[in-house]
Amino acid sequence: MKMLWILFLILVLGACGNPSNQSEIQPESDKGSELKRTGEGVSNNRGTTEQNPNFLNLSKNREQNEDEMDKLHEVIRNDPSLKIENIMMNGGKISVDVVSSKEMTDQEMVNKQEELQRKMQNIIPRYDVHVDLEAK
Repeated sequence: MKMLWILFLILVLGACGNPSNQSEIQPESDKGSELKRTGEGVSNNRGTTEQNPNFLNLSKNREQNEDEMDKLHEVIRNDPSLKIENIMMNGGKISVDVVSSKEMTDQEMVNKQEELQRKMQNIIPRYDVHVDLEAK
């Protein structure tokens, strides 16, 4: 009886193997395997590629966001009394908190805030830019 069970287990486990060493799953297209063979599209040392649009390439987005933040800093670069305290990006919206070390009247604050918002909106037109100006 033991011998029958051992023989049965050998047959069951033997049926799970693939003697041809080929995968039974066929790829939908050759594009992915072609990228793996040629090395095109490889983005880092681990061999991940940008071929699947469902996987976000975070490093690319970060570089893009840094470029856009640099553009926002260029707006206030010539005015030493202004400093960007915080930039929040959420989808198509950017909220920029700017602090002024110079004393201004309420009307001057409103005018300066509108001017900064107009300049920042012109530099990055694809985002809806909102500027908050505060005096310290």
